[in-house]
Amino acid sequence: MDLHTSSSDKDFIESLYYSINADVLIIHRANDALGYDGVTFDKCNTFFCKEPIILTGGGDNFNAGFCFALFHDFDLYWLQMLYQVIMLKPESAHPGIS
Repeated sequence: MDLHTSSSDKDFIESLYYSINADVLIIHRANDALGYDGVTFDKCNTFFCKEPIILTGGGDNFNAGFCFALFHDFDLYWLQMLYQVIMLKPESAHPGIS
């Protein structure tokens, strides 16, 4: 596998995708998330909370949203839109937590 730190995000995830056996590859980093399904590349910024009330669970919420999108046959574009709605208005996803 030829992964260079100087490669673009798209080149990086495509190279990684073709080196493993997966239908979709998602990389959730601290500042953004990358997705590639063999055809479509997508990147979205992640939500950053400077002083979180709860320190764990962000990755679990991201994974749950991704699985929900897969089970409902959403493509990467709609996965990103779902994520943006939840992250921009988190109280709608978790009543009582802001």
